[in-house]
Amino acid sequence: MCVDFTDLNKACPKEHFPLPRIEQLVDSTAGCELLSFLDAYSGYHQISMAKEDEEKTVFITPFGVFCYTKMPFGLISVGNTYQRGIQGALGTQLGLNIEAYVDDIVVKTKKSDSLIDDRRKTFDNLRRYQMKLNPEKCTFRVPSGKLLGFLVSGRGIEANPEKIKAIENMKSPTRLKEMGERRQPFLPLLRKQDKFVSNQEAENAFIVLKHYLSNPPVVVAPRINEELFLYITATPYSVSMVIVVEREKVQHPVYCISEALHDAKIRYPQIQKLLYLPGSQGDQFKHAIHLNIRATNNTAEYEGLLAGIKAEAALGVKRLIVKGDSELVANQVHKDYKCSSPELAKYLAEGLDILGPFPRGQGGYKFLFVAIDKFTKWIEAEPTREIKADNAIKFIKGRFCRYGLPHRILMDNRSQFTSSDFQDYCIELGVKICFASVSHPQSNGQVERANAIVLQGIKTRIHDRLMAYVKKWVEELPSVLWAVRTTPTISNKETPFFLVYGSEALLPTELRH
Repeated sequence: MCVDFTDLNKACPKEHFPLPRIEQLVDSTAGCELLSFLDAYSGYHQISMAKEDEEKTVFITPFGVFCYTKMPFGLISVGNTYQRGIQGALGTQLGLNIEAYVDDIVVKTKKSDSLIDDRRKTFDNLRRYQMKLNPEKCTFRVPSGKLLGFLVSGRGIEANPEKIKAIENMKSPTRLKEMGERRQPFLPLLRKQDKFVSNQEAENAFIVLKHYLSNPPVVVAPRINEELFLYITATPYSVSMVIVVEREKVQHPVYCISEALHDAKIRYPQIQKLLYLPGSQGDQFKHAIHLNIRATNNTAEYEGLLAGIKAEAALGVKRLIVKGDSELVANQVHKDYKCSSPELAKYLAEGLDILGPFPRGQGGYKFLFVAIDKFTKWIEAEPTREIKADNAIKFIKGRFCRYGLPHRILMDNRSQFTSSDFQDYCIELGVKICFASVSHPQSNGQVERANAIVLQGIKTRIHDRLMAYVKKWVEELPSVLWAVRTTPTISNKETPFFLVYGSEALLPTELRH
């Protein structure tokens, strides 16, 4: 019989006695040698109603008007009230050799020798509070069993076999339906369209998805003072995190979480994606970040190493352990080897050039000094009235004060750069000067591309405007440099701004008022 207590529930105060956290209860049950599952007889009906509240549960039948003398199902706080009663009866055992979630009770025996004592103490406590069990639904002395939707055993925590079977028997999709993380091939099918049409790529992805979901790992509960390892992985469309423990040289998962990325989150830098999940959980982890950078030669590995170190330094990392399979790169970092390869040394170099003349702009400027960092692709451009050696020295001095000294500067054979004043200044600081060959200007190709990018940006902003705008290239220059610095480069897929400062620039469209 079912009674509608909607109006009564609206008038009743809520019982704020907390229910246990399911994940903690399941974790503490896993890993026991033997389990006994108990079921309370008639559940809530074992708790008596207060005399003054019995009439509030009145209901009408063809045989007369009746009310409950025992706590019925359907009241707003029956679960919390029952939990309070269970914890009152079994409070001395909870967390030690018994766990209870409302009417689900499990007696956990870590060693078979204590099985009888655990059950005797449980029955004594239940008898003292006159709590009755249903023997037909109780299971004693089993190695594993279902608890709150999970299969717990001495091995750990496993998924419910019935749910796995449902996944294995799942047929291919025939309607628009979101299917979780490994669903990228399904995205074209999920877009609004008149007819759902599958393809072979989606079918193959569906088979792989079923395989992964039907073979879940066994999750274990951590022990006191046991060392935990945190692994984080980030793909273009998702981030995942798993905490594991290592026992007998085998790693076992403890906790895992993943999230599909959408909209602006897809454009997060890789390091920001790696830190996204730990930060979003609200818990503080002492964690290690594993940056797995695929490289086929020392040049690529060195580039990845520099990117990782800069990003970690910007995040305030106190202790950094770098692992790599290149002995050459590792010894170069420790300064055991010198960087003899030009392909590796170029990442500590700059390119320098002069652009102009331009139409005389505000302040009388006609020329541009242009410099580019070979690794970060950060471009600097500064207007000047005259292209003298003193002005060139002033330009590079400003760069050195902001970003530090490069190992070398690559430039062409302009008189400003070949002058004794300019060369003496660089030699005094220990900066090597390299000149590009007149017959092979492509040897300073990066600065040539930087020149082209700056020129294109300026032309775009003053093209097809009134002639008065032609001289406004000086005012437009900061906007051009901003656009270049916040655009990902083709070579490393990162913005120069991120590689210099360790975080992305805040764009005007991202500001919230």
